[in-house]
Amino acid sequence: MLRAITAIFVTASMLLGAALPGAAETVELRVGKGRASVDVPDSWRTSRIKRGAQFATRDDEVIVWVEVYTEDTLDTILAEHKSYYADHNVIFTGKPKTQHAKSNEVAWTLLDYTATFKGKPTIVQYILMDPNLPGGGKLMFSTWASPEGDRKYEKESNSIVNSVSFTR
Repeated sequence: MLRAITAIFVTASMLLGAALPGAAETVELRVGKGRASVDVPDSWRTSRIKRGAQFATRDDEVIVWVEVYTEDTLDTILAEHKSYYADHNVIFTGKPKTQHAKSNEVAWTLLDYTATFKGKPTIVQYILMDPNLPGGGKLMFSTWASPEGDRKYEKESNSIVNSVSFTR
């Protein structure tokens, strides 16, 4: 997924808002004074969380959180994530690799972290989307995956990010 998400991140202008067949559920989130829609593959579990939704594969090899945030809440949310990962023995090594892009008036920031879980490599990645909606709301995808799960569920994980659409 890392390589594929990076490719999608760079080519998002062609893919943003394209839903793939087989999506069982469309999750709607209020983002500022607008809305975001995210399609979830039918084989994934979906649950609501405080600021959005969580999607997970049946075997929990890939977990994706999508959360609404604003500039003034981002540091608090990232601190919560850091605590969550610490509680789950995920160790971060170094600063994230960062990429920026803009497509269809949506600014994207991709953060790829180098991390380990139980002494083995694990994937932790964030995609921050600023759709420039009234009210200043933004959307954050965070992914935690095993390298095996990342490969196994690459197409489905990418379909989640590719399905995002914003409305005012």
